[in-house]
Amino acid sequence: MCDRFQTLQPSFFDRYDIWVIDIELDQTNGLEIAQKIRTIYPQAILIFHSKRNDLVFESLKIGCFFFVRKDHFEEDMDFILLRLQKHFSDIKKEYVYHSKDQIRKISYEEIEYIEKIGHQIEIHLENQEILKERKSLKDIMKEIDSPVFLQCHQSYYVNLSKVMKLDQNDFILKNNKVQISKRYLLKVKKEYMKYLCSCAEGL
Repeated sequence: MCDRFQTLQPSFFDRYDIWVIDIELDQTNGLEIAQKIRTIYPQAILIFHSKRNDLVFESLKIGCFFFVRKDHFEEDMDFILLRLQKHFSDIKKEYVYHSKDQIRKISYEEIEYIEKIGHQIEIHLENQEILKERKSLKDIMKEIDSPVFLQCHQSYYVNLSKVMKLDQNDFILKNNKVQISKRYLLKVKKEYMKYLCSCAEGL
């Protein structure tokens, strides 16, 4: 199974949004498999399954959606189904983008980060498209009004669900790196840890 997994093409991973992974596999570590999935398909929902509850913090580092305990399987699965229902309901939220040429709905799930440049904002999408709009950062974030977007700099809000890792003073995304200013660093680390914990605790 491990050898077969290693030979899979990257396009294979786009077929599935949700992965349930047993951490204790015979030939490899499920965490290693999860890391490969996360690298190729950052928005994948990873659910870990294990009798070793001490591995929950290792799973948080990869960005798990939930950690299912084998000794509480039915209880945890009932809860996770409710969380998945809420999750897919939340990602349907959209921002209405206005420009001279178009009015367009953008799912929050498409946005990596939002940047202020002068008197306009740039919305950076996961497909690397950049949408420009003459509006203040304060006004657009008031419209979006979602806790998944965190201010990490005077000029940046980042979508936490798109963060692959926090590396010193930067958020590393799939296509970009977003700077965290000293002013926001302590708060950002605290809020990002809270976000990661919510992946396991359902907060």
